Amino acid sequence: MSTPSPSTAEQKQKAVEGKAKKDEKVNVKRPLPQTKVWAAASELKRSETKVGADHIRITSAAQDLTGQHELSWVAGEADKHGDVECTNRIRLSQGAPVVVRPTLLVCWRTSARQSVFTISTNTAGRPSWKLAADRIDKEWKRLTVGG
Repeated sequence: MSTPSPSTAEQKQKAVEGKAKKDEKVNVKRPLPQTKVWAAASELKRSETKVGADHIRITSAAQDLTGQHELSWVAGEADKHGDVECTNRIRLSQGAPVVVRPTLLVCWRTSARQSVFTISTNTAGRPSWKLAADRIDKEWKRLTVGG
């Protein structure tokens, strides 16, 4: 014999609450706190490129994006490559541990006036920091000359 399903909104809510109490393993993870108001999507320039097995998404803006968008994932140490920093140590939500993602790489260069960052993935192995740094340098120069 099956249990009748709740018919009113109140009954449905009580059923959901009862199930949650029984499960007691509801682990809600909050997003990472933001240090300031995020740049609007209209203020960002995004593009994507694929070089070999590397897929690179490039984001730039004429403002400091530190701690915003995918840069909020950055956690732990970063490796310096000239003016560009890169890491595969990320945290996607509050309270979550820092995780090393071998097939993902976040690289960036920021200043008070402009920012460029990349998210690189490579399902066959490690993404190339050289490719990411090259894309960042090209986009940085484009922003600097205003065009």
